[in-house]
Amino acid sequence: MSWTTELDAVNAMLAAIGEAPVESLTSDLPEAQKAQRALATVSRETQSKGWNFNKETNFPLTPGVTGEIFIGTAILSLDPSNRNQDYVQRGPRLYDKKNHTYVFKSAVDCDLTLFLSFNELPETARRFITVRAARRFQKVELSSGTLDRLSADEEDEAWIALLHAESESTNANMFDDDPQMRRTLRRS
Repeated sequence: MSWTTELDAVNAMLAAIGEAPVESLTSDLPEAQKAQRALATVSRETQSKGWNFNKETNFPLTPGVTGEIFIGTAILSLDPSNRNQDYVQRGPRLYDKKNHTYVFKSAVDCDLTLFLSFNELPETARRFITVRAARRFQKVELSSGTLDRLSADEEDEAWIALLHAESESTNANMFDDDPQMRRTLRRS
């Protein structure tokens, strides 16, 4: 099995509306361009939720020569790693709410949610984003209730696979998250 490429995703979206596949992402076909934009929108929405694959903790953000920290477009959200600090994004810069300034004397550590390119995503995320984008694209372009119901099932399956992969990658354990369960297990 090979990884789903962005071109594969766009072609899946085109197939959902009965269009022929394109050879490249630089196609002049208006439907292909719309599909590419729709794919990017769903990718951004999905990644904004924050997953183990696109989160960084204690990531140092360094001020430039003016002391300002500029936030790149690849950062979807951020939180200071130190909970005693109160930094927020305002426009393209980091703002210190506690000290009412955009100027920082040193690097600050933040927990980030990043926007990754399609090719950097794990396959389960690529699959979910492709299926969801194809479903939305079909709904806008064709508006077929029958096709929508069929693709909704496929989207649900892709969502479950993504959640399972997330659970596996974070080693999630219901026993760790439940204080009552921990107490019960210690008594055994």
